[in-house]
Amino acid sequence: ELSLYVRQLAWLSTALKPRNGKTPKPEPESEPPTRLQRMAIDDLTPDFPPIRTPWVIDWLMEVGPTDPGAMGAVPISWATIGQWQHCMGLDLPPWLVRLLRRLSVEFVAETVRAREPDCPPPWTATSVLNRDEVSRKVTNAFRALMMSKEPST
Repeated sequence: ELSLYVRQLAWLSTALKPRNGKTPKPEPESEPPTRLQRMAIDDLTPDFPPIRTPWVIDWLMEVGPTDPGAMGAVPISWATIGQWQHCMGLDLPPWLVRLLRRLSVEFVAETVRAREPDCPPPWTATSVLNRDEVSRKVTNAFRALMMSKEPST
């Protein structure tokens, strides 16, 4: 449940790879929008799976969820988690420290996968078949596909 939530969050937080496959020179104004930013522009609300322990996600977001690496984001290190615990005055049990690290690994892996324009979301609300909801999702999928085919400037 937490893993799926983190993967969904990473998918939404990822900007799509440019159509030509080349990574543009990093300029502050030229950063491509993330899926979440595109949804906000279109006044859409993202779907998230239900979770019973939102505080774990809150802690992961406080800690990281990633560390900077030479070639991009990497999972948070054990040292990063330890330093965060020290600064926050916490002494987490080992299982929780391992969980934070594993969730960070999931976040990074999903971020890499989600750069592809046709990457489907890790989770969709399918429990109740709602005609309006299905229509919205199909429209969003087509909109994302069309955006990925637009020439980059």
